[in-house]
This record gives sequence, C-alpha cells and structure tokens, in this order.
Amino acid sequence: MRLRREHGITAAFGVGVVLAMIDLQWSYTLHYKLAQPDFYVYYLAAQLGRAHGWAAIYDPALFLPPVTAAVGKP
Repeated sequence: MRLRREHGITAAFGVGVVLAMIDLQWSYTLHYKLAQPDFYVYYLAAQLGRAHGWAAIYDPALFLPPVTAAVGKP
C-alpha cells in the first residue's frame, strides 16, 4: 500500500497536535503562586529555624504545610 502526500500531511498535523498538548501540560507544571518559589523555600526555612530551632527545617510536619500553601506544590 502506497501512502499519498495527504496522508503524510495528516500524520504530521496529528503529531504536531499531540506534541502541542504535551507542551501545554508541561507548561502548567511551571505555574506557581509566588514569583520566586525557590527563594521563598529558603526564606521559610530560615524563619522556621529561628522560631522553632534549626532542626525544625528538616521536620516535614512543620515545613511542608506552609510551602504547600504558598507554592501550591510540595
């Protein structure tokens, strides 16, 4: 069976649509509530360290709830 030019164009269009959808899904992972979430995590760790002792920055029970509330993802 020989493929015609229209089949190639249709296949290329379909692949392009699938790749565009994957790109949109990936771009949604980059959306954060804060402008600079990486700096906020360090700032929050310093605040927790000063308020609760420096071992508290390693305690997920204290650290993750404020990060999740501010950034939206742990």
